Amino acid sequence: IYLGDSIANMNAGALRQLRSAAEILAEPADEFVRDFVGSDRMLRMLRTVDLPKLTGERRNATASDRRRAERGEGALFAHGATLKDAMASLLAAPGERVDIVFADGTVAGLDFAAIRGLITA
Repeated sequence: IYLGDSIANMNAGALRQLRSAAEILAEPADEFVRDFVGSDRMLRMLRTVDLPKLTGERRNATASDRRRAERGEGALFAHGATLKDAMASLLAAPGERVDIVFADGTVAGLDFAAIRGLITA
């Protein structure tokens, strides 16, 4: 899943699906591909969504937001992070959401429902 932009899934010499990792995980072409990617495919999808690409409601980040992201206390920086990182932060956070601090100086909140929506959309 990390070696290329597209993955060719084949069975007995027949091409079953040629798509990006995110597309294969989201919509396996058939039962063979679904078995190949495994029952934890929704968890694997968390690694395919880069946080800097998230859109939605944001507010201006405060110095407190940046400090919390530096310490990993209920916030994290979007640069280089994926939904997997956000989920890990969310699980460790004292509350029910984690703030994502973006390079443009804005921040957005993310909770379990938002993550579910992002990987099932």
